[in-house]
Formats: sequence, C-alpha cells, structure tokens
Amino acid sequence: MFSGQVLKYFIPGVYDHLFLNTVLQLPYISWPRVVAQTRQGVRIGFTAHIIGIFGFVESEIIFNKRGNIFFSLPQGRDVYFNDIEPIEKIFPECFFPDTFFQDVHIRRAFSYCFDYDAMISDALNGEGIQSQGPIIAGMLGYREGEAPLHSYDPAKCEEEFKLADTDVWETGFYFQMAYNTGNDTRRLASEILKANIEAVNDKFNITVVGMPWPVLLNARRAGKLPIYVGGWLEDFHDPHNWAQPFLHSQGTYGRVINLKEDLAAEFDALVEEGAGLTDADERRAVYETIQLRAQEEATSIWLYQPVGRNHFQKWIGDYYYNPAYPNSTYSYIYAWSKGE
Repeated sequence: MFSGQVLKYFIPGVYDHLFLNTVLQLPYISWPRVVAQTRQGVRIGFTAHIIGIFGFVESEIIFNKRGNIFFSLPQGRDVYFNDIEPIEKIFPECFFPDTFFQDVHIRRAFSYCFDYDAMISDALNGEGIQSQGPIIAGMLGYREGEAPLHSYDPAKCEEEFKLADTDVWETGFYFQMAYNTGNDTRRLASEILKANIEAVNDKFNITVVGMPWPVLLNARRAGKLPIYVGGWLEDFHDPHNWAQPFLHSQGTYGRVINLKEDLAAEFDALVEEGAGLTDADERRAVYETIQLRAQEEATSIWLYQPVGRNHFQKWIGDYYYNPAYPNSTYSYIYAWSKGE
C-alpha cells in the first residue's frame, strides 16, 4: 500500500554532527531541551523563529538508538538550515516529500521491483497466484486469460525510477516499511521488496518495521505510513467489496493511499458506476476496466491471492466450505455429518 501523507526527514547517523552544528548555531534556534526518553531513543525539542518562512514552530529531533536523526515538521513547510540551502539540498537522500508516491513512475518502479515468483514459491510454498489487481480470480471483473501487468524486472524498475518527475535516481531515499507484528508472510513480503529496491540502487534504503496491529491501524489512518503491507477478506461476495475498499476515496485503503485528485475521482466514478448497475455483462465491463486501471496506475503493489486448504479425517462428510468466513473450519460445524 502506498500512502506517504507525511513530511519527514531522516538524517543518517554519519551526518548527525553536521546536522546539529548547522542547526544549533543559527541565531533563530533556541538551545534544545530533552522532551522524552523512550525505548527508541531520546526526543529533543527546540523552537525555531525563521522570518519569512514559517514563524514560530515547535518541532522535535528524534535520536534513535542507532544514532540516526528523524526530523519532522508540519506538512507544507519548507525547512531551511540557512538563508540559501533547503534541507533537501544539504541531505538530498533524506528528503521524503508527502507526494513521493503520487508519481506513477515511482509506483510502477516499486511494482517491477517485487519478486512475485519468489514470494509465492518460497513464502507461500507455491500455495497462491500473483494478484492481477483488487478483484480476485474467479470473480466477475477479473480479466480472465490475462497475465498481471507487472512482473519482477529490475531493468524496468530502473527505467521507471529514471522517468520520475523528481531526480530520485540520483538523490536516493530512505523510509520505513511497516507490517503487522506476528504476520511472517507480510514480513517476508516487506523483506523481498526491501532487498530488491536496495539492489537496484545503493542510494535507496528501506527499513522493515513490525508494528502491533492496533498501532499500525492508527498510524495508517493518520497518514503516517509511507508504505505498508495489508490485505482484505471480503465482507460479501461481490466485486464491489474488492474495488471499493482498495480504490474508492472512502474505502478502507482508498482514503489513505494519497492519489492525485483526478485519479481518485476517476476511480470513485468507476466504483460507483459498477455498484449502481444490475446487468451482469454491464457490471463485468466496468469492473474489468477498474482491474486494468488499478494495474496501469500501480495504485498498490498487487501481491498474491493465497490458496486456502482445510484437512479432515476421512469419516467427515457433507462439509460446506465458504471462503468468505475467516475461520471456515468451524463456521459450518453444524453442516458436518459422519460418513459411513
């Protein structure tokens, strides 16, 4: 999932003295004070008064235990360490704008840098297929007979990065990728993406971070996660319940993926059109368009659709499997009967 609705700066530990010497010698920066001591590190606060830029702003520098600095300011602010050079020119690889993933070429680059075959064969033991978009295989709207648009291709990944609106290939980047702690499949997906992104350019750096599920949900809703791993289990068996959560601006994921306004409006119109139709053929055409556009725009890295299996003793019969239930083994226990 691409989000990126947060403006943060990461200063690697090797630059910490340069950062402090630059900032704290400025006449409009007050002497820092300790805000809090946490398990992650020490939070240092300071007050800045920069005439003509953003007035009085209370901010924080966060020193983590690895000696790195995380520097954050309210969104939409330009951060200058002197009267000439903005932060992205002093520490270009640390600059991560909130519009980073609004660039379709960057989104496509990430999609080409994921090794789908390795994920399915190694992490899922072959028990899955590569996703084609938000709509699952076997459902109206899935584009039968068509392969997914993206596959693991480092050359295309590099090509897309170089087509980006920003000079990301030269400046590089750093950010953290989140998954919910305890979900090893999502951890492996994060590590595969991290390894392949970093392999294509040594200026690219990603840290994989496990978060407790409630913490991740709160951070996602607040727009604090640049990228994270998520999934969906249908509430009802209809393509609308796959298109709307991922792509509509009021959907579970759609409202935080930070699409440009025109693209968000396009998906809103398509999702609402599909929901308003009753003819199966007309609906199929709309949802197939949604499926294709979601891939073309690389709104997410569409990973995999897993295979689920239930194993029983031979004497169990008349078991009804409903994939819409998360714990289907026991959801229909009343329908079981002993075979002869």
